[in-house]
Amino acid sequence: MAFAAKHLPDQFFFENGQRISLRDHIFREIIANLLIHREFINRFPPSFVIEKDRIYTKIATALTVMGLIDPANFSPFPKIR
Repeated sequence: MAFAAKHLPDQFFFENGQRISLRDHIFREIIANLLIHREFINRFPPSFVIEKDRIYTKIATALTVMGLIDPANFSPFPKIR
């Protein structure tokens, strides 16, 4: 969180007459989701990547098709959000 506060801009936002930090709320949610949705069976570590013009996460698996999952015909792959 200190890295995000130091290097990323924070938009001015009022809620109930008080200024809140959207950056802190957004990055806390990103980090929490990255940890909660991690696949512990897979050794691929979750990644939070900050580049000059974008921020994204990589999580171990993602669905390749919509619908029911067939364990006999399923292959995980890293995803970028």
